[in-house]
Amino acid sequence: MELHGEEEEKEIIRSFIYAQVLDGGYSLYKRMLPILRYLEYAGKTQKALKYALDKLGLCGGESSSPKLPLSEEEKLEIDKLLEQFEIIDKEHPL
Repeated sequence: MELHGEEEEKEIIRSFIYAQVLDGGYSLYKRMLPILRYLEYAGKTQKALKYALDKLGLCGGESSSPKLPLSEEEKLEIDKLLEQFEIIDKEHPL
């Protein structure tokens, strides 16, 4: 049985918590790792998270002063990471 999106995530969490199956949790971690690395090392955690939330249709908002907004290049890098994680689809954006 192949699940997608929110149902897939719920099933991974359920199997990790209730059955203590580590493969599901590790699989999710491996998929998230590029995004987590970017957030850790790019130095733009707040701005990147706000941008990603906005891309997902959630309320991310603007960064407060004195922080400048992300550059178009930075936005493209985040978009690429979200596409790799299969959160957004370049051909079918939110």
